[in-house]
Amino acid sequence: MKALRLGDIEDFPFLEAPPRKAIGDGYQLLLELGAVTSENALTPTGQELATMPLDPRVGRMIVAARDEGCLREVLIIAAALSVHDPRERPQDKQGSADIAHRKFADPKSEFLGWLKLWDWYQIRSRTSQVAAQASADLPRALPLGAAHARMARHPRPTTGPGGPNRNGG
Repeated sequence: MKALRLGDIEDFPFLEAPPRKAIGDGYQLLLELGAVTSENALTPTGQELATMPLDPRVGRMIVAARDEGCLREVLIIAAALSVHDPRERPQDKQGSADIAHRKFADPKSEFLGWLKLWDWYQIRSRTSQVAAQASADLPRALPLGAAHARMARHPRPTTGPGGPNRNGG
């Protein structure tokens, strides 16, 4: 609300205003994150956090990671904190889910398991993008005879049903 300059939250005409304690707790959290000053004025960090559609704690982790040069690692943690656990198993498919999850498990660390899952997803995404691009480029990449290439660039006009070359040749 501060980033949108909507005035003080205490004075905003909500249909159902949040409890004063919730507002105070919110300001306290933003102060701890460096998003507001002790006078509740928005800081540059707060302005940046306001643009992120995330829990402010997760957003602050990302901002700090960028500044410290460890964004890739923290994005994995932030993603893990922002979604339901993808390792949850449906009741009726626990056995097959366990088998699928084993390829990402790491006996040393649960974080390394998340990292393996992240890397797998990134590789899979890149592979899909490359395949889509190759598929889009395929018609241009196929070797065509000179006559076919000319026809592809300059199709013959038709003069009616079937055109001038009705017999296909």
